[in-house]
Amino acid sequence: ELGIGPATAIQQLYVTPQGKVEAETNLLLALAQRSKEWRGYPLAWEGTLKDGTRKCTATVQRDGCPEVSEYCDLERAKSWGWLVVKKDSYGKDQNVWNKDPDLMLSTRAIAWALRRQYSDCILGVYSRGEISEQNQNNEGAK
Repeated sequence: ELGIGPATAIQQLYVTPQGKVEAETNLLLALAQRSKEWRGYPLAWEGTLKDGTRKCTATVQRDGCPEVSEYCDLERAKSWGWLVVKKDSYGKDQNVWNKDPDLMLSTRAIAWALRRQYSDCILGVYSRGEISEQNQNNEGAK
């Protein structure tokens, strides 16, 4: 039970074909921010998109707990198949990873760190695309 209303659930939650629940990262943040121990999540950026070294590290802070940091970089995204070109019927790439890689790197780093630091608030919910993109790309590679 996430403690959200039905309208929020309809707008922010997704069920994968595998029966797992995914959510928009902003919902995961909102769930964690309800905690009285919430202290923030500074982001640190390294590298560049041009040379393929771009990396985002999210450090999630909570009163009374050590900081938790998680990162997502282009190498990790590539190895997990998230940078695959997905063309629409007009031949245009529809993969948001290729359209806005900084956004995607930050959302994955934030979600991973939140799930470790605020597991009692997030309750095992994955960020949108985290499972479904992995499974689509694995199936496409077969």
